[in-house]
Amino acid sequence: LFHGQLALLVAYPVYYHDRRGYNFHCLESNSSISQPYHFPAWCEHDGIGLNSLYAYVQRKHWNVGLFRYYEMKQIPNFILALPVLALSFASAASWIGRSWSRHNMNGAIGTKSGKGGPAEG
Repeated sequence: LFHGQLALLVAYPVYYHDRRGYNFHCLESNSSISQPYHFPAWCEHDGIGLNSLYAYVQRKHWNVGLFRYYEMKQIPNFILALPVLALSFASAASWIGRSWSRHNMNGAIGTKSGKGGPAEG
């Protein structure tokens, strides 16, 4: 609970900044211009209900988003990373396998010697 409150404390300024910008630029009551006001494109609904200026800039100008990095032009980067990824996955699988077998072996020994197993009758 405490860590959740700390996370909210960190995230609140970002939320406040986005809401303040939205209220200033996207609400008609706050526009001081007498002529028809054309709202910025990021004021429109973005599909997830956030209407965030920062998220809009990331999407439009930086091409940042979930799975947007994965394009055909990135294949050479994935090929370069493949040996390190393969070694990492193989090492993790080996460690998990050894830990699992050690855990199972200790459990089997514990039940044969009467330690940690069900009571013998």
